[in-house]
Amino acid sequence: TASLLKIPYLDDESSSFGSRKTARIDGYNQPSTNTKKDTAFPWTNVFEDEPSSLPTSDSGESKRKYRRNMIFGEEAMRISPKEPYTIHRPIRRGHFNVSPQYSAQQVCEDLVAIWDWVLLDKLEIAHSERNKYSAVLVVPGTFDSREIKELLTIVLRDLCFSSAVVHQEGLSTIFGNGLSTACIVNMGAQTSTVVCIEDGVSLPNTEKILPFGGDMPSMDSEALPKLATAPNRRFGKANRYADA
Repeated sequence: TASLLKIPYLDDESSSFGSRKTARIDGYNQPSTNTKKDTAFPWTNVFEDEPSSLPTSDSGESKRKYRRNMIFGEEAMRISPKEPYTIHRPIRRGHFNVSPQYSAQQVCEDLVAIWDWVLLDKLEIAHSERNKYSAVLVVPGTFDSREIKELLTIVLRDLCFSSAVVHQEGLSTIFGNGLSTACIVNMGAQTSTVVCIEDGVSLPNTEKILPFGGDMPSMDSEALPKLATAPNRRFGKANRYADA
């Protein structure tokens, strides 16, 4: 059967196998001579036209016009620091990012601008058609009642949806997976939450909000034990993080 399938025998000459490829088992490879050059980081083009097609000023410099006042999404994260733009983060660490330099009104206006851009650019839902839609507002457990009220006002008044319903993030998670009882662990960018849900009801005594998330580059062995609050557990430098 080996001859019919043209499978070479072990005692066949090496020429029947053709040229064999060899490789080192230690994983070391010689550097390739045809290395590609690293491509430059693509900054967002914030101007409307090329400078060659625009009139020049008295000093000889081209007058370049910025294409819009606001830039959203991934383009906003790739704006050169030399350009006169400021990055706004309306939500920070699970709450509205209100500060003396960033008022609550400005936070709400930025949320309206971001959601309006998503509805127009990504979902292609015009303002005149939004009264035909209802919105499901999924909020994290970190939001308080005042912040939820502001979000509802934005959805109904500013975004012009016909109706809206509010669902908690943990409940939406288990209902979406067809469960009624579960322990939800949500590791966000700046906060991590833990909540237990039984028969579709969130148990308030089990809710825990931790002020760290995926944006933190690393956690040393001194900071993590302070955040670990599991009872009857000892944690030290010799133990694993999973034992906390």
